[in-house]
Amino acid sequence: SNILHKLETKGLLDNTLVILTSDNGGLGLSEADSGHNPNEGLRGYKASIWEGGHSVPLFVKWGDRISAGSYDPVVGIHDLYATLAQLVGKQQGESQGLDAVSLLSVLLQGNTAPVRDNLLFIGNSIGTDPFAFNGRALREGSYKLIWDKNSNAPLYLYNLATDPTESIDLLGELAQTRRVARMTARMNEYVALVADPTRYLSGRSEPLPPLRDLNENGMDDDWEVAYFGSTNAANGGAYDDWDGDKINNLLEFAFGSDPTVIDDPATVFPSYSISSETFEYVYRRRQDAASRNLHYTNEQTPDLLSGLWSIDGLVEVGSEFIDAEIQSITNHYPMAGTTNHFFRLTVEGL
Repeated sequence: SNILHKLETKGLLDNTLVILTSDNGGLGLSEADSGHNPNEGLRGYKASIWEGGHSVPLFVKWGDRISAGSYDPVVGIHDLYATLAQLVGKQQGESQGLDAVSLLSVLLQGNTAPVRDNLLFIGNSIGTDPFAFNGRALREGSYKLIWDKNSNAPLYLYNLATDPTESIDLLGELAQTRRVARMTARMNEYVALVADPTRYLSGRSEPLPPLRDLNENGMDDDWEVAYFGSTNAANGGAYDDWDGDKINNLLEFAFGSDPTVIDDPATVFPSYSISSETFEYVYRRRQDAASRNLHYTNEQTPDLLSGLWSIDGLVEVGSEFIDAEIQSITNHYPMAGTTNHFFRLTVEGL
């Protein structure tokens, strides 16, 4: 609460992502010794394979971007790696966070469905040596299979939905035979991944796309803050015109111009030249347009009054970088045998 209060007094709370969690369950102290029950009745404690060693709270707050609520399906602390990578628009390395899954759909879109099928963790499964780490456990939905890596055999199977204290072992039940075999195979996949990090888990999601447009207006949030001071600035919307030069903010962003400079339209409007054979026009485009969901469409029509536009005949013949973010794109259209022709370039932020 002190941290939140300090952020609030500094005017930073609404624009700060706050995450509160723990890397392990509580210490193995009795309620009489500690004055409270750190694991709320769960079996085990820190470093054990039981739920008391791994089940921890996870709180996330980010102004009004994250709605109040709760999420029940299992997630892992390492999922924050994929979540933050996606949030800042970074790709995961091939051997980094191999079993991390992004939680952004849960946090920003209210997704309540499971984002992962399984979760692997390790700990001491016997209890005689809290740092032996001879146990592995795999979650599949509400089911948890505990495995002893020394004997290379499953030890216990619990259904945490009906048995959160892990007191009813289901391993010997005939009805669970297929589940145990499936979870064992999945655990072996994880073990192979640890032995050879260049291997992906089967079913691992594709590399995460950048996500820098949290207000979904087509413009990069950092760009908006840099020019307008906020992602919710007055007259700072995609179709507003901050500087009054009849070029809306989205177009200024799409073409890499300065939305606060009135005489900057030269960087927005395409340049063109015409010969008897070719119509050539050059425009600016963000090189990462696809990842930002910016779509540039070039079209032509011989009859402006018809309202019928087509991409037929238009060919991109070259490109070069103006700077690290903006490309200059050259398009050609064959003019031989034509008379009047009209061209347009539209940009949409989807």
